[in-house]
This record gives sequence, structure tokens and C-alpha cells, in this order.
Amino acid sequence: MKQYFDIVAIADPQTLPRLLGWFAQRSLVPARVSSDLHAGDMHVRIEVDDLDPRTADQIAAKISQGVLTLGIVRQDHSDSCHEPSVAV
Repeated sequence: MKQYFDIVAIADPQTLPRLLGWFAQRSLVPARVSSDLHAGDMHVRIEVDDLDPRTADQIAAKISQGVLTLGIVRQDHSDSCHEPSVAV
């Protein structure tokens, strides 16, 4: 199942490597990564194909504990109303 991770983080040169490191530790390669700067914060979307919800929740929990992370929402591709699975 495709998983989406929408993250707001402090704009810092280490933000993207730290976020992607959680996926690399599980030998996962994101299908797509995008980031934009908004009002001094970095808004990052990471899309991962074929990732089960349990593992996605674990990764989201780890990301939420990061020193640079301000907030995260994880969604399954199948979410019809796009309600967050994990929000911080």
C-alpha cells in the first residue's frame, strides 16, 4: 500500500538527510520526495510504495521524535477522506 508522509520541519541543511535516514535504515527507497520552504519552515512529502501501515506508523513515530521535526501526518493512499493516521 502506498504511504504518504507529510512533514513540517525546521529548515536546516540536515533536515532531508535525517528524514530519509529513517527509510534507509529499513532498506526502503521512497518513490517520491518533495520539499518546499514556507515561512521559514520546510514542508516535505515522502511517498513510499508497498509499505504496510504498521511499519509506516513506526517510521512516522520515529520522525515525530526528531529534533528538527515540527509535525507529521501519515496517510494511506486508500484513505478516502485523507484523515491523518498519525499527527504530531
